[in-house]
Amino acid sequence: PSHRAAVPVFEPQAPHLAALSARLKAEFDPKAILNPGRMA
Repeated sequence: PSHRAAVPVFEPQAPHLAALSARLKAEFDPKAILNPGRMA
């Protein structure tokens, strides 16, 4: 259980996909309450 925090859940995204994901997350979750710290 303690090692789960150290292991990323997803593979790192390519920079252009990470930017797109961040923009989508900002639109759909502007208060950042859904899965904070995950993906975007």
